Amino acid sequence: MRLPPGALAALRAVIEQHPEAAAVGGPNLAPPDSGLFERCVDRVLRSRFGAGTMRSRYEGLAGRREVDERSLIGCNLAVYSKALREDRAFDEGLDYGEETLLLARLAQRGQPLLYLPELWVYHRRRSDWSGFCRQAFRSGMGRAKQTAVLPASFRAEFAGPPLLALALLLSIRSPGTWILLWAVPYLALAAGEGLAAFRREGDPFAAAWVFFLLPAGHLSYGFGFLAGAAEAFLRLAAGARDLSWKRWAADTALSLARLPWLRPALRFYYASAVRSVTRWAGSVGPGVREVWLHRGMAGGDWSPGGSDIDLLAEIAPGTLETEREFHRMWQEGYGRLRRLFPVLGEVQMATRPELEYYLRHGPLRAAALSREARPLLGAGSLPALQPDPGKDPWLSAKRGADAWTEAAHAYARLLQCFFDHGADRNRTVYHGRKLFLDILRYGRLLGGTHGPEGPWDPLTRRAMEGALSDEEQDCLEVLAADPTPRGLAAAAALAARKVEAGAGTVLERLDKTAAGAPKLRAAAPLQAEADAREGERFAEL
Repeated sequence: MRLPPGALAALRAVIEQHPEAAAVGGPNLAPPDSGLFERCVDRVLRSRFGAGTMRSRYEGLAGRREVDERSLIGCNLAVYSKALREDRAFDEGLDYGEETLLLARLAQRGQPLLYLPELWVYHRRRSDWSGFCRQAFRSGMGRAKQTAVLPASFRAEFAGPPLLALALLLSIRSPGTWILLWAVPYLALAAGEGLAAFRREGDPFAAAWVFFLLPAGHLSYGFGFLAGAAEAFLRLAAGARDLSWKRWAADTALSLARLPWLRPALRFYYASAVRSVTRWAGSVGPGVREVWLHRGMAGGDWSPGGSDIDLLAEIAPGTLETEREFHRMWQEGYGRLRRLFPVLGEVQMATRPELEYYLRHGPLRAAALSREARPLLGAGSLPALQPDPGKDPWLSAKRGADAWTEAAHAYARLLQCFFDHGADRNRTVYHGRKLFLDILRYGRLLGGTHGPEGPWDPLTRRAMEGALSDEEQDCLEVLAADPTPRGLAAAAALAARKVEAGAGTVLERLDKTAAGAPKLRAAAPLQAEADAREGERFAEL
């Protein structure tokens, strides 16, 4: 996106003139240096046949006016902070079109949405077929999910593309009737738009591209709408609030993993994802030296759907330009793999010196990294460089703070399970058990109970299950059998006591360490000296 000169000043003037508006925005225009394909995409988006009412997002309308969410778009939008605070700003269950749902909710509450043609920006159009169709598909999917969340936001014009997609499917069974009903008139209108593009551009390719872009965009939007509607129906039927495809797939995998005869197929899918990303990383070039699998799937108590496939990669050092080009290639290729394997998670990248520094000075997870990471590409040499904390009292105190931080983080996520308990029973049971055991094992680490690798090696979750007290065992059983507010509240109450006790242990160790350290100058005298110097300078002025 590119702002024209004076854009921010114009926005400020509009905000001052219209304090009653909840949001203001305007069109986004194709840059003057756009290529022919981009200009054809722009023409499709600006045409009534191509985008309906939403064409106002891409073509300036005459005069200021009050509109609904169809005429505004997130790339050129300003929302008053008061409107954001009145309700949750963006629905976390959506992965596309969140700002459209926000605007629809604001309009439903009677808060004005203003469209101003003078508030325009430049925004690039898609430059290839795959990008255009993918954008249209995701727009349709986002619209369907928004309709599931807020049915009142649906408009009749949104039904056109999914009906066109259904007509295409029906044409496969009885082509003659359906082609006469929809294909002939539709293609005639598309040909008219193509002819108008030819007259404007003077290029026959413009006519051809517009002619094919129109059905490609409408069908992609329509199939996306149908896919989003099916996904929303399945999620809502299961009583879940998160409408993201990735979350739904993970929940389904967790459910299917309980069936012994399906577990090998799920593990094969995850293993295929690992092999695919490993082979692809080896083909990127000399930029990737080694790749490791860590966390989640590298653990012994992993289950399909429980966590993503997280990776660590050692990359070759280079100049700013070479690193930028490498990361661009990586993001493009890894993004394509994630569309095929949505279970692929985050990738942490570092050069060898950065990796060694992290292993030497990082938190507890750095100590676990060299022990648990599984090599996928390269020699697999990941040395355990974590020093012995017993030789450094400050490092020992820091490791204690690390352990308590991990326990507190697990406790915060356990509370999230408590508030989202209705989303999915299998997910609540899986993550509730895992987080409860994390709180206990990091608490035990503060108390001196550790794994075989040393005093800062926490017990594994499986080992922790064999070392539970009667109260902890009863709580874990209730959590597994009754993942309702009652069971989650019992686990949260016991976990809160463990976290609080751990905080006391950490503070005690820090106090002891500080008592033997050289005394530092107090902050108050330093501030007083600074204030005195400032007063002297003021008097001189």
